Amino acid sequence: MIPPQINKFYVFDLSPEKSLARFCLRSNVQTFIISWRNPTKAQREWGLSTYIEALKEAVDVVLAITGSKDINMLGACSGGITCTALLGHYAALGEKKVNAMTLLVSVLDTTLDNEVALFVDEQTLETAKRHSYQAGVLEGRDMAKVFAWMRPNDLIWNYWVNNYLLGNEPPVFDILFWNNDTTRLPAAFHGDLIEMFKNNPLIRPNALEVCGTPIDLKQVTADVFCLAGTNDHITPWASCYK
Repeated sequence: MIPPQINKFYVFDLSPEKSLARFCLRSNVQTFIISWRNPTKAQREWGLSTYIEALKEAVDVVLAITGSKDINMLGACSGGITCTALLGHYAALGEKKVNAMTLLVSVLDTTLDNEVALFVDEQTLETAKRHSYQAGVLEGRDMAKVFAWMRPNDLIWNYWVNNYLLGNEPPVFDILFWNNDTTRLPAAFHGDLIEMFKNNPLIRPNALEVCGTPIDLKQVTADVFCLAGTNDHITPWASCYK
């Protein structure tokens, strides 16, 4: 299981009642979960290829431990994008180490036809890249603010009214706790994601190069299952499915 780089791995094990890890283990599926390091400005040059190299090492370790010839992978959000690029890399090398892949809310086609388009133009994207390169990292709380302002009634004003105007205690919600428990993104990886968002390279053969190989997802033969939310404002289901 590969979590998103901008949030923590325990989304797969939130509680005994909300645990994909527990379900897999009870189903006799040997399970491994990656926990990404929370980068500082010292890791500012970590890019997409860096994370893919880390995944390659993890895959080899899992194969060695299990004695299996291949594995099944599950990636969430940006973790799913990273998994997809890894499979394209394996296809370019002629290696079949992944039997099947599950993608959770992972946008592979960044055609703008949703609320995100309201917040994006060339100048905004370049300013965001410049800001993270100057700082060395993109702070998770900064990205969380952007996502929250995309649904202000639910994610901002609702809490102002409940907590401050009415004086109520905020409701206990494990998913929102996880969502607010953000991590940082290295500047290089943030820049790579922005370039992918701008240029949409995954839908075009050889438009993206990682770890020294061009990526053509048409060459990937592993079975893929995609899961997305019908009302997801950040990762629209149509963009995930395409």
